Amino acid sequence: MKNMLKAMAGIALLAAFGGIGGAYGQDHMYTNAVLKGCYGFLVTSVDTEGPNAARENRDAVGTFCFDGMTPGHIIAHVGAFDQTGVCTNTNGTTTCIAHIAGKYTVMNAPGQGMGTFTHSGCVAPHVFSIFNVVDGIAQGFHFMRVFNKSCEGPFVLGGTAYLQQP
Repeated sequence: MKNMLKAMAGIALLAAFGGIGGAYGQDHMYTNAVLKGCYGFLVTSVDTEGPNAARENRDAVGTFCFDGMTPGHIIAHVGAFDQTGVCTNTNGTTTCIAHIAGKYTVMNAPGQGMGTFTHSGCVAPHVFSIFNVVDGIAQGFHFMRVFNKSCEGPFVLGGTAYLQQP
């Protein structure tokens, strides 16, 4: 929990200095409904230190599809297609995973439009900050994984996701 709070505080600082979040002056609570649709993402990492015996550098691309409901779910199958999945490159080894499911919650704490998600590709929690909400749907979000020894991989891992379709 302590690491999650540190990670969320870091995102809050980014929001203060980098314009993450909704438009300036917005005064409303975000809900799970703001994440609805499929979001393509890019993840990068650089491990120079950390608890892993071997330093791991990882890049990943993929798609998460959110249902916009409470409780919120990451959906493995959307329509006739398997639209949620990821391909990673860890130190030159490529791996792809399809049918990723999970859960998410928009908590609005410590900042508006922030929350957490977990998925079956990695059980470690991720924290996120929503940006650019148009007609009640987030156009994207920034996220990073909270390090957890139960999930292999780099010590620091994060990225940005953009809405593909509502």
